[in-house]
Amino acid sequence: KIYSQLKDKYPLIANYTLNLIAKRFNSLINILEQALFTPLHHRVKMFLKENAKEGKITFTHEEIALHLGSTREVISRILKTMQKEGFIQQNRKEITLLKDL
Repeated sequence: KIYSQLKDKYPLIANYTLNLIAKRFNSLINILEQALFTPLHHRVKMFLKENAKEGKITFTHEEIALHLGSTREVISRILKTMQKEGFIQQNRKEITLLKDL
């Protein structure tokens, strides 16, 4: 009721909130598309690229899994494969990017 009164009195508020809702909805659609149609190993690579600071990632396998809707075990297998292929180096505290993903 209060919002309805505000939007009638101040049309800019209605415009701003509708734009905000549209942006968030678009973001949600993108997340769902990635989760449904992008293979997990590609999502892991994108996550590592997006979250690397000076080529290093300090997320745990569990944290990566939570961000990507997976399990720690599956993420660990993917990261181990990436390490064997020479893309990353892992140690206890961080993941280092060695090649462009």
